Amino acid sequence: MFVLLRDALTSTMATVNVTQMTLAVVTFGLVVHWVVKRNSVKLPHGPRPLPFFGNLWELNGIGLADKATEWKDKYGPVFTMYLGSKPTVVINSIEAMTEAFTTRGDDFANRPHSVSQDALTDNGKNIAFADFSESLKFRRKNVMQSLRQYLTGSQHTERVHDVLEIAVDNIKQEKGPFDLETHTFHIVCNVLHVLCFGRTLGIDDKDFLKLKMIFQSGIGEFGNTWEDVIPFLRHFPTKHFRHFLNINNEFLAYIQKGVHERRANLNENDSTTLIDDILLTQQKLAKEKNSTLQAAFTDSHITQTLSDVFFAGIDTTRLTLGWIFLYLALNPDVQKKVQTEIDDIVGDAVPGREHRPGLVYTEAVILEIMRLFPVAPMGLPHETVRDTQVMGYDIPAKTEVMANQYAILRDPNHWDQPESFVPERYLDKDGGKLTLKPKSWIPFSIGQRSCVGEFLARQSILYITTGLLQKLDFSLDPNTPADLTPQVGFVFRACKPFKVIAKSRR
Repeated sequence: MFVLLRDALTSTMATVNVTQMTLAVVTFGLVVHWVVKRNSVKLPHGPRPLPFFGNLWELNGIGLADKATEWKDKYGPVFTMYLGSKPTVVINSIEAMTEAFTTRGDDFANRPHSVSQDALTDNGKNIAFADFSESLKFRRKNVMQSLRQYLTGSQHTERVHDVLEIAVDNIKQEKGPFDLETHTFHIVCNVLHVLCFGRTLGIDDKDFLKLKMIFQSGIGEFGNTWEDVIPFLRHFPTKHFRHFLNINNEFLAYIQKGVHERRANLNENDSTTLIDDILLTQQKLAKEKNSTLQAAFTDSHITQTLSDVFFAGIDTTRLTLGWIFLYLALNPDVQKKVQTEIDDIVGDAVPGREHRPGLVYTEAVILEIMRLFPVAPMGLPHETVRDTQVMGYDIPAKTEVMANQYAILRDPNHWDQPESFVPERYLDKDGGKLTLKPKSWIPFSIGQRSCVGEFLARQSILYITTGLLQKLDFSLDPNTPADLTPQVGFVFRACKPFKVIAKSRR
């Protein structure tokens, strides 16, 4: 019996030792491979990463832009960090950003792929995350032309006015302190909904409540999943990732339904929505039998493009409005000066294009708040198309590149009193005209992959801000702490929840 027990124990220990040794050898081999691969490329220097996890452990509870700005002070305007095992080059100066995204724009024009991003965009069939190509440039140009067509006419101004009129009535019904975000979300959602689908939604409408639930689910915080760090997990998705996909599918189904309804009543002589314009372009390509562009203008591409318009338009605009009204509620003297200008230039009229040249201080205030509190402080990531350079550093093909827009917008080399609120910096010496924006004002990025909706966002933010301040005074709830410290997410940088008290001016 003793002999049998001894032999069994010896066999078990041998098996364990072999297993441990095998794991140790494999782990050591992977680490050596990772280190050799990392050191074989002369990337910009940066914080020392751990194998496999990179610098992720240093970001625990800290916003990426804040940490990148801290690293910038140590490693300079261009450095390399690792979000997992792959390198990410971070640009922290307008000089480096201009060289990369403008001078060498084609070299940096791709988007990196990730598990969550590919799942959300049907493998890059949208505009924001599509690979750089002639078909992408065509889709991008088509959407920009359609947006400008609607935004330069009176139709958009009238739609915004109708949306604001409903919102002001809703706000006036609030008793005591209330959360303004519900109303700004309703405004922004309706501005885009009427642009795309041709109809507005009531604040209690089931479709509005569904869209509000989707956006509050945090789906815009793409890239913040374990599946992106460990891609193999996509075969065994986490509960968080499954929820992520379900919410996205629900949103895409909503868009597809709207596209189907517009297609059923499409009239080439009466294009009144963005969807109409896109569908007419699809029809035109079919008639021309342009197979290359047809393949890049499928129904999935249309759905994904409209998803882009909604996500980019709603999230960035509503978060920016949150910062604007929090700041104005905290600074009643600035709010009063803006309202005085609105009274002088607009009066009781509907704010429109004809008033914009005179709303110089109002627009300067908006520009300055967007500089101090960028809602997407790291922008969207780029990926190099080919081996290239920036600021003398070698950047290999297929390297992820991010611009630390937060640092650039507060760079003391380009902004006097960068931490201070100085809207006058955008005005001429007499304060009567807006000057050209400084080249370091880059909340919408620059170059080939700059935000396609910048014109829409800036115009909507101006009209919404003007329309609300024309009719209402906003003050902070005395029980709300005066706090401009942001809520930091993986992608967005929002203000903390706050409540206001609104009083009628008219």
